[in-house]
Amino acid sequence: MKAMAMMAALVATAVVALPAIGASAGASPTLLRAAGGAASGAPGSTVKYKYTWNYADCASNSPDPTNLTIVLYWDDSATTPIGTTPVTARQASGKCQGTVSGTVPSGATGGDHFPSAALKEPSSRGNAIVKNSNTGRVLPGQQFTVTVPPTPTPVPTPTPPPAPTSTPTPSDTPLPTDTPTALPTPAPTASPGSAATPLAAGNGRGSGPPAALLVGIAAILVITAAIAGTVLLRRRRARTTAEDPFQFLR
Repeated sequence: MKAMAMMAALVATAVVALPAIGASAGASPTLLRAAGGAASGAPGSTVKYKYTWNYADCASNSPDPTNLTIVLYWDDSATTPIGTTPVTARQASGKCQGTVSGTVPSGATGGDHFPSAALKEPSSRGNAIVKNSNTGRVLPGQQFTVTVPPTPTPVPTPTPPPAPTSTPTPSDTPLPTDTPTALPTPAPTASPGSAATPLAAGNGRGSGPPAALLVGIAAILVITAAIAGTVLLRRRRARTTAEDPFQFLR
């Protein structure tokens, strides 16, 4: 009797537990902005979201829910992965959850963005995405707003004024110098009697000195001789007078 009572109690417990598990199974995972996570920022900023899914759904879609990874995706056309973190799966709490951080892509456009997340199997199981684990895009109010700084307006570079061009000073062009043309010297023509007849003295056209010069020299010689003779005569007279002072009485 006691054994049958215990079995009945176990069956009743199972009947009560099964509806509870069935009610939790099939719920969609959620993705909410984590506490302390920024709601906006520029490209390169950090975003932080909390992923939550029922443990029963993790267990029903993966052979080992404790070895899964949460992947955070950006909402661009390529659904770019921007961050990962290991999931925390606890049957006692009934949750598969974790807080995942990511970096806003450098090419993100300004405005509101709605990331998404999913669970991924380990490489030993092909890195496959766990079925039904994708949250889809976050709901309005959980988006991340990208603020793009305005592009600074380039300051035009002032064009320097053209440097003044100096006008070259014209230089005087020297006039061409006339080069005198040497006249040809006629060759002397010997006359038939020139070799035998000497030129007469005093001919100013001969090869000797001019006649005037010769006359001057001769005059100087004559005057010099006359002066010398006069001086000599006076000396003789003076000498004679000295020897015979009474010579004038004779």
